[in-house]
Amino acid sequence: MLRTLGGLGIVGSDFQRPKPLLLLAYLALEGAQERRVLRDLFWPGDENAAAHLRVTLGRLRQGLPDAVHVEGTRLRAAAPCDAQALLDAHDHARYDEVVRLHTGAFLAGVDLPDLGEELSEWLYGTRDILAARVRDAHLHLAEAQARHGEFRAAARQAETAYLLPGAPEPEPEDLRRLHALLLAGDSVHAPDVRREAAAYDLTLPVTPDDARALFTPTPPREPVTGPARVTPAPLPAATYFVGRERELDLLAERVQDLTCRCFTLTGLGGTGKTRLAIEAAHHAQAAHLFPDGVHFIELADLTSAAAVTARLVQTLTGTAEHAHPSAALHAQLQDARVLLVLDNAEHLPDLPPVIADLLRHTAHVRTLITSREPLGLHEEWVLPLSGLNVTPAHPHGTHLELPAAAQLFLSRARRANAAFTLPPDEWPAVLDLCDLTGGLPLAIELAASWARVLTPTEILAELQRSTDLLDDPASVTSHHRSMRAVFDQTWARLTDRERAVLTRLSVTEGGFSREAAARIARATLPDLVRLTDRTLLHLRHPGRYDFHPLIRQYVRLNAAEDVLNSARDEHRSYYLQVLRTHAGALSGARQREVLRQLEDEHANLHLAWLRACEARAFAEVRGAARELRNYFMCNGKLTEGIAWFEDARSRFHGAVEQATVFIYEAGLRMRRGALEDVRQRLDAALTVLREVTPEDEWTPYVGQLTRAMLLKRQNHLEAAAELFSALLPAAEAFEQLSDVALIHDYLAAIHRKRRDFPRAQDHALRAAEAFKALDNPDKISSSISNYALLLQDDGKYPEARAGFLEALSYADRHSNPSIKPQILNNLAYLSLCMKNAAEALKFCDEAIRLSDAIEDKTIIYYIMDTYARAKLLDGDIGNASKIFELNLKTAKKVDSVGLLLDCLTGLAEVELFRGNTAGAAEMLRAVVAHPGCSNNIRTAVSALVSSWALPVELNASAEGPSPLLMERLLSGALQERRLGLNPSLT
Repeated sequence: MLRTLGGLGIVGSDFQRPKPLLLLAYLALEGAQERRVLRDLFWPGDENAAAHLRVTLGRLRQGLPDAVHVEGTRLRAAAPCDAQALLDAHDHARYDEVVRLHTGAFLAGVDLPDLGEELSEWLYGTRDILAARVRDAHLHLAEAQARHGEFRAAARQAETAYLLPGAPEPEPEDLRRLHALLLAGDSVHAPDVRREAAAYDLTLPVTPDDARALFTPTPPREPVTGPARVTPAPLPAATYFVGRERELDLLAERVQDLTCRCFTLTGLGGTGKTRLAIEAAHHAQAAHLFPDGVHFIELADLTSAAAVTARLVQTLTGTAEHAHPSAALHAQLQDARVLLVLDNAEHLPDLPPVIADLLRHTAHVRTLITSREPLGLHEEWVLPLSGLNVTPAHPHGTHLELPAAAQLFLSRARRANAAFTLPPDEWPAVLDLCDLTGGLPLAIELAASWARVLTPTEILAELQRSTDLLDDPASVTSHHRSMRAVFDQTWARLTDRERAVLTRLSVTEGGFSREAAARIARATLPDLVRLTDRTLLHLRHPGRYDFHPLIRQYVRLNAAEDVLNSARDEHRSYYLQVLRTHAGALSGARQREVLRQLEDEHANLHLAWLRACEARAFAEVRGAARELRNYFMCNGKLTEGIAWFEDARSRFHGAVEQATVFIYEAGLRMRRGALEDVRQRLDAALTVLREVTPEDEWTPYVGQLTRAMLLKRQNHLEAAAELFSALLPAAEAFEQLSDVALIHDYLAAIHRKRRDFPRAQDHALRAAEAFKALDNPDKISSSISNYALLLQDDGKYPEARAGFLEALSYADRHSNPSIKPQILNNLAYLSLCMKNAAEALKFCDEAIRLSDAIEDKTIIYYIMDTYARAKLLDGDIGNASKIFELNLKTAKKVDSVGLLLDCLTGLAEVELFRGNTAGAAEMLRAVVAHPGCSNNIRTAVSALVSSWALPVELNASAEGPSPLLMERLLSGALQERRLGLNPSLT
């Protein structure tokens, strides 16, 4: 047994090495893991991580043979673990065993230096989770003692829970339970808990007697007035209940609200309305909120409001025969303080008048009703229920904090198969299964019933093929026998128009707007309201609707294929038009708003694009391609955008079609690197279009503009400037003001690199003027930043700083995630020019933090280059060298000679600081001799040569550098060293 509670060790063994034991504990709790995951987790940023892992495993095998099993590239713990045993005991309500197993906090007293951030987060998060389970076990045991009247013993147990070492702050529900137990047992800690609970505005008992009453049920009291006593009736037994904490709290609040006398829980069949209502009823009964009782009345088998009245009278009086049932009911309840729970009301259209009449003739009656749709009463309060939570509380999805939906699956799986256990490698399947069912409790329970013969992975695979698995012929409740039965009942109550609207809307994905519903399904607002009231649709946020995934699947399976195909065509046409209409605004003032709207429609845009490609609708694909490219440029999801275009090319077989699609794809690819490959493929595409479709001027123009950007990125400045200048009249002729501005912006950057500041300044001002006319905060900030770079080059540092800060203020309005890091990088470089290393590092740290969303390797390169130079200025030569070497790999990925030479210049400066003058001089000679050496790089080399008095000739050699020398500099001589940096930067 691996002991992790109160220490770290193996029972019966003297093996005490902490790192191998921690690795074993991680595997025991988290299941089989890939070696690379363990390397990055236990030795982050260490170039020798693989060797460390091998050594650690060797030590484990020496001290604990067979403790770890190797499964290909995965490792699995074979030793049982006390922490896992504790979690299993808690899951099965074996609370005595939980307390016995807990011998201290998780890994308490173990010295584990140099833990990485992620591993530390896991350790402390696991410690909190385990302590919370132990606290809950103590509270369950204490509550059992209190129910037997052993209040002092219960209070001692509760004190242990409250003072538990290493436990996290108690949740509000924990505080409520603790306070009741401590107050009932006259504990001195009761006031402390009450003070903590004050922050949550909880309703708590005031006196010990009040607290003891919570654990000592009393029979209902006589009504305050009234002609007869209300006959008590037992509530249905409370079964396993998980989640719904927010809804339960809201119900507890509303049943005590004098203005809320009719509360309806609505939701799809199988959402858990009845179970929640029963749980709320038990809470109300335990709290003695209704002196005349809480009564549960089942309506599913009744067919009329008269039958409902008769059942109410019989339930409340114990007498079936009454000449005037309504009058008898009103007289019985006139002054009674009762809660009536009416279950399954949706099939009784004449019920609402009965409820309204009852509320008019009584003073204190409250009703809690479950129905698949609201009753429509003026007095009614409605709470729509959706599925259980399917998202893990822990950001990494650890099994220690499974969401409510997954907890329900586990409970029902164990009921179907008492020997059921969940191996860690099956957790993802359970989470995916819960997501597929939308967290619908009935669907989860029906799926879990198959755990007697299938694994979660197999259940998930079956459900992805068909919902037939969600069928339980043995169920005694006919309307809950299967999900199909539930949906059949709901479908049967719809009008023909409602079915038609729902069918056409089922072709959407990820939700839809009212405008989309009107276009695709001819749906009106009343249509959407009725379908929402019937819980067939739900509001994601105002004006946006969505389906439950199982409802969408059901509707599609029951729809005629020709109807679906017609709706799909309308869907494709509408969403490609949305892309064309909205994407143009991405270059204007509404950029952030429009990008948010397009992100809402992301799934629908993808579906429309796929349908256009599948239909070989080339004109539609070409018409949307540029806007689609711009969308991905703005949201920064370059990899996904490239995948969409690749998929489109795979569906078209003609040379023109493939060339056209690639021209737009190239704009995304060039930001990912491999520039020469992209340029060659782009040139080939342009050749095809020039030869086959000379009448098409627009697509080649787009391709040539991308080509000019590629040339600039490759540091072919003369060629780039020439092409940009040639394209400027075309951009004006096409009335593409955003392209005009972009071309001026690029020309300003090119002339700056060529040290032609007057022309650079002229183009920068023209770009800024055009971007301001477009009112595009994204490009305005870029142009201001570029102009500030010119001021910086001119030595006007205060003015440059003011410009960068102004650009930063615009960047705060951006949606493009790459803009702000670039401006912060410019501020960092300006700080270097001003010899302020501390400020440069501060700006670099912020730029790196924001770079998670950046896929453009060139931007990442420049941020890391500045970071390395800031480290060098700060005297941290070792880390500066490592960052430059890491950046060399990024430069290779980008496939830019200019970046490679720039990086070698930085490495040469490192060698100078190390005193290796000869090595630095050799590197700088190679740089200036290379034909790709730009004026900017030559200027930087000149400054180093001058300040360090190096024997380096600055005129480029006719032959260029020695190929052997460049190969040695760019490969074997410089080994990449991994740093503890943002993974996206590697």
